[in-house]
Amino acid sequence: LLQHAQQQAQDLGIKFEVDIPFWYDEVLYNNTLGKGNLAEWIISNVDGVSIMAYRNTVPALKNIIKNEMNYAKLYETPIVIGVETMDLPDEPQLSFATKGEKSMNLMLNQVIRHYTKNRYFDGVAIQSRT
Repeated sequence: LLQHAQQQAQDLGIKFEVDIPFWYDEVLYNNTLGKGNLAEWIISNVDGVSIMAYRNTVPALKNIIKNEMNYAKLYETPIVIGVETMDLPDEPQLSFATKGEKSMNLMLNQVIRHYTKNRYFDGVAIQSRT
């Protein structure tokens, strides 16, 4: 499906970018396409990726996407880091809901500064469901 969509986008002269969860770097595949790591395969076959990182501290965000950022450099694929703002009472470490907008912006600015020299860092995305 991804290869077909990538080809269609290429034929139309548009970029093909996808969202993936942070845990795809833990998924291995072994099929007709070969074998390897799912996050790496996706990053190597699309024009850009948004990682649904969903952590609310700088160390946790950097840690959860370190593999994807390495793949981004290897395959020259831009990466956007996604964070969550919806209240998740059972998993508060996944969202900025209880931390507030000011705290979230301070933390995201730290993440942006950390990756500012990485040419494959393409910014942050804020998931907001109201």
